[in-house]
Amino acid sequence: MATPTVETKIWLALRARVETISLGMPYTVVWPGRNTDVPQGIGLEVTHLVNRPLRRALKGTNPHVREGILQIGVLVATGETNPSYPQEIAGDVADHFPVDVPLRYDDIAVQVYEAPEVGGGFFDEQRQRFVTPVSIRWRTFC
Repeated sequence: MATPTVETKIWLALRARVETISLGMPYTVVWPGRNTDVPQGIGLEVTHLVNRPLRRALKGTNPHVREGILQIGVLVATGETNPSYPQEIAGDVADHFPVDVPLRYDDIAVQVYEAPEVGGGFFDEQRQRFVTPVSIRWRTFC
């Protein structure tokens, strides 16, 4: 097996944290490119958005700033009687990624550099689910 790239190490650090989310109820994680079935009940749909690396110094061996957004969409079946229910679950997901939580894989340290943002929810007609996005902004220097 090849040595993981910087990008892979970043993803593995973030993924490890997602795998430890505890909501006190069963849920399904929808990973990018893995499972595409709409989960029954509660689902967490993971999307990883990466910005381009920024070069802060002229010397080619200096580290780059790498940033991105880990977005977790909370998927809830329609018909839930309590309209704040998806927002509460999204808040629990956001709380699992506090600022400066230590995220590491191998020699890469990833930092959550601001409080996660719980967005306004929307109805996804195609999947018949209410989706509440949680955006987790991260960065690393490598």
